[in-house]
Amino acid sequence: MTDPHDHNRVAARLVMYGSRFATYARLRATEPRSVVALRILSLLQQLGPIRIGDIALRERLSQPAISTSVTKLEADGLVARESDPTDARATVVRLTEAGDAEIRAFRLRAGEAVRPALEQLDDDEWGTLARATDILERLTIDEPPHPDHH
Repeated sequence: MTDPHDHNRVAARLVMYGSRFATYARLRATEPRSVVALRILSLLQQLGPIRIGDIALRERLSQPAISTSVTKLEADGLVARESDPTDARATVVRLTEAGDAEIRAFRLRAGEAVRPALEQLDDDEWGTLARATDILERLTIDEPPHPDHH
């Protein structure tokens, strides 16, 4: 049986190196948008329309910081605000077609930007990465509700 502390160590390294790899890809893709803007677009693509306060909770940022980013994204036509169908007093932010195209294009550019580094891998390593990607997708496809949200 594997030592549970090894599992913790592997999980910690996965988070650390996954974050580093995402940063590596973003920087090489020469993305002009902020990490926060990209996270908002990605979150809206994943979850659909959501309130600014809920975005702030998930991203662990202040509501004013998220609101400022959303205003910039809205001015660029990438997101739109609309009435919350469950509460007419509130608004939600939704991804526009242009916003969806923008986040998809960023991911393609980021993938192309890291391709030279990945070309160093042999077939076994490519297979390992492909399996790891499938596992990460399965683990994150149904993101649980935010722990602070009731």
